[in-house]
Amino acid sequence: MDGEIDLYLSACSRLLCLVFLLGLPARSTCSRCYLFNRSILSLTRSPRLTRAQTEVIAEELGYYPVSINDAGKTIYAPARVKSSSTDQAIALATHLRDRGVVMYSAFWCPHCRNQREMFGKEAWTILTSRECSEQGIKFRGTCDGIDGYPAWTGMGGEGGVRSGEMELGKIAEFSGFKGFEQSKEPVQLLPGGNCKLK
Repeated sequence: MDGEIDLYLSACSRLLCLVFLLGLPARSTCSRCYLFNRSILSLTRSPRLTRAQTEVIAEELGYYPVSINDAGKTIYAPARVKSSSTDQAIALATHLRDRGVVMYSAFWCPHCRNQREMFGKEAWTILTSRECSEQGIKFRGTCDGIDGYPAWTGMGGEGGVRSGEMELGKIAEFSGFKGFEQSKEPVQLLPGGNCKLK
């Protein structure tokens, strides 16, 4: 990691030199300057160098830029789920998938991030989720009837939609999953709240 940081700092200092060189009149550039500029540009496009920056962004914001679409807009993906799933979280995720329950979320929503972490990486891959932000990597169209994130459909309640970050025990209760023991789950930050749209 230290080697990558040194390489990154070296690239940054070269980039500053590049900015200086680009500020010089065109007649002062030479073939060496041109080659230097091209080599700096290739360094800054290296995925190896940008990986550290992307990891910091994802860690702090909960999401990271992935690409630019045809319209010239940046597309984002939520940070990867880091926590491991418990056996009962995996069973709950399977139950939710089999019942047709869908979690509506946005890549930028901190409550959605917390909800994903509560399930853990193994269970999260089982769940059905839908990205509602147009800038999200898996956006497939509007999410009508959703007034905040995370939102769950197919669990009963007001119009079949339940909104807000919930403990897995509550999700199990609302979905009719029997035998879930919240005390067996890792301690989470106090769940609650959602990202209201209206």
